[in-house]
Amino acid sequence: MIDRNAEDETRLAQTASLGSHLDRIEAEETSRAIRLLLAHPLLTADAGRLPDFWKVIALVRIHQILRPGGGLCRWDVVYSFDPALAEDRIEAWCCTGNTTADDGWSRGELEEHVRDEHSTSSLLLEPIMQRSGFTIEDAEYSDDGIFGKYVLQ
Repeated sequence: MIDRNAEDETRLAQTASLGSHLDRIEAEETSRAIRLLLAHPLLTADAGRLPDFWKVIALVRIHQILRPGGGLCRWDVVYSFDPALAEDRIEAWCCTGNTTADDGWSRGELEEHVRDEHSTSSLLLEPIMQRSGFTIEDAEYSDDGIFGKYVLQ
């Protein structure tokens, strides 16, 4: 949950009015304030679907509304493997998909994610978070190098 004061609320409303509208963000732990901050004129998506430039804008806005000492937890698809291993790692991840979507993510859906989403490499995302004003307090990566969890302050 974001800890905000009246000044933050005003700044949030101003920021939201400056941006365009985001119809939907599907992040379980993302508050309404964060959804407004991720507003992008062409997308109706969650942060993982934002191109890197718009991730920077969203992170800068989030950092601006946090009180001093406030933090952000981020968990997403973040490729943390060596780029030379990309083909093998992504193929291994896609192989974990089910035959049909009825049983969870299918192979086709995982392949679609790799092809169409804007998931970022940790090599790029970490400097983006830092240049947005955050300090990375903790970073954890899945053993396969597909998922990353960050605690930012």
